Amino acid sequence: MESADACASKEQGGFLHISEVAGGPGGPAATRNPAPDTGSRPPRWGIARITPLFLIGAIWLAAASLLFSTPPGATPDEGAHYLRALGAGRGQVVLDDVALAEPPVPDTPQEVWMRLQAGEVVLPEKYDTWPFECWAHLQYVGDCSSQQPLDSEEPVAFYAYVGTYPPYAYLLPGLLMRASGDATTALMLGRVATALLSLSFLSVAAVALFDPKSRLSLIGLIATLTPMVLLIAVSLSSSGVEIASGIAFVACLLRLARTGAPRWVWYAASVSGATLALVRDLGPAWVVADLAVVAVCWGPRHLRSVWSSAGRPAKVFAAALTGSFLGSFIWRAAEAVGPDLARLKPPRIDAELIGGLIRQSIGVFGPLDTVMPEFAYRIWGAMVVLIVGAALYYGANRQRAALALSILATAAVCVGLQAVQQIYGFGLQTRHLLPLVVITPLIAGEIVYRSRRPGWLRSPVAPGLLATAAGVVHLTAWFTVGRRFAVGSGGRNLFFVTPAWSPPGGWIIWGAVTVASTALLLLPFFVPPTKELSH
Repeated sequence: MESADACASKEQGGFLHISEVAGGPGGPAATRNPAPDTGSRPPRWGIARITPLFLIGAIWLAAASLLFSTPPGATPDEGAHYLRALGAGRGQVVLDDVALAEPPVPDTPQEVWMRLQAGEVVLPEKYDTWPFECWAHLQYVGDCSSQQPLDSEEPVAFYAYVGTYPPYAYLLPGLLMRASGDATTALMLGRVATALLSLSFLSVAAVALFDPKSRLSLIGLIATLTPMVLLIAVSLSSSGVEIASGIAFVACLLRLARTGAPRWVWYAASVSGATLALVRDLGPAWVVADLAVVAVCWGPRHLRSVWSSAGRPAKVFAAALTGSFLGSFIWRAAEAVGPDLARLKPPRIDAELIGGLIRQSIGVFGPLDTVMPEFAYRIWGAMVVLIVGAALYYGANRQRAALALSILATAAVCVGLQAVQQIYGFGLQTRHLLPLVVITPLIAGEIVYRSRRPGWLRSPVAPGLLATAAGVVHLTAWFTVGRRFAVGSGGRNLFFVTPAWSPPGGWIIWGAVTVASTALLLLPFFVPPTKELSH
């Protein structure tokens, strides 16, 4: 006969672990639902217990390598975000409207929209974006290597076309940037501050999702952390914090849906959810989407049980989300500028656009002009398809519905944003969608980890192969970025020999850091865990 916990597990949508069935490891269910790879009890020590530390180390090292291997200003719109952050650090949180006698360029639809969102930032002239601006329009690598910094203290009004963006993600980078004496140093300090925020959220996600009984608990996160996610996480913009907090928020919600989540997960969900809601205009919509998909996946009965048993942490969670929603709406009502929806037309959605968005979600670097070899996209795509396919096949109907909802929501938002972008002649970029895109691989990984599955998927080999695939793509991404900025995308493969541009410390140092990050990613999946001591 099944215990009450087993029945509750069925009510959660068909998820059933051996430890939740009467009889424990030797009980009657042992043959029909074997335990995840390391047994029903985690080892007292050994590599399995510290797997998230290896993953966190891999994340931080890979991200640091991309941070320093990408020249300042060489990611989309980084110059504009740099001005916004530098102004916020100097107290210019709400920017004045830009007073332009005439448009600085011909009055194109793009310029109309940029001027609507622009704000005026008054800074010493030495912080002009000129020293790194050419990386955004690079033709030859050597063109940007000879730019000399300015040293004038004369105050100048700069045009920041992200002036209406919420200021919250720019405050810490801006404060750190005040310690700089020139533009390039300021931008790099801003990147470091953004990376500290973003990577902290990703570390929380790794700890929240990890179950020492099963390394499959991390496969959804590994499939989510594409090179593009890491690059945006260390670029100076609000998108990195938005995406990373979104990943942490979903991870915490998934952990809360398991049995016996610790109290700290509620507080981590409160911080990450509030951050997600505040840092960009669509943040509240992403929070609602995350909550809706998780609710569909586990059902209202189970979620009410989790909520009622939480007590004070659940009230803190509700208060944090309510306050962040209010703050987001107040900012939007006071400062944000909406598009002219009267000009809305059916969006142009074709195979080229979809393929480009998929590639961007995995990794398109520089000012969106640098792609990896085709095999890298196919490897990552196959990894995600495998995880999502396994979740659809082995999950219960409720979990399939949740996955379908996440995919359909992503598609619907893609269509809607593309229609809005078309009004002013812009193209949709995946970084605008990633806070929603990340739901699918995360929830698919959780379904696979918690559902009944065949022996080949329970085997330690499965997560090891997935980690290896991810490691190969991350190495390829760094090589692609390195060659692009050292000698140009068509340059020699040995780009670290007499490069036209080198990061601080040189290419060999950051290549070694990337290799070390890959080793940290793979190690816990290929070293058998220490067996538990006898009692």
